[in-house]
Amino acid sequence: MTLVYNPAAYNNLPMLGDAGARFDTQKGEDLIDEFRELFQSHGLERTFGLVLNHRHFDMKSNERLV
Repeated sequence: MTLVYNPAAYNNLPMLGDAGARFDTQKGEDLIDEFRELFQSHGLERTFGLVLNHRHFDMKSNERLV
């Protein structure tokens, strides 16, 4: 199977400020507490984590993120 690199996948992520605002609007802090409890109740707090997917810039079609 051959995978095709597509910078649009990165460019479709929200910019950091927008991602943070959406996180706040959707009460992301409440979700963090729920996930913390879930991870801790299963002893997985050192195995899994949460990330806020975002981008800092636009990529051109000939660029690669490494």
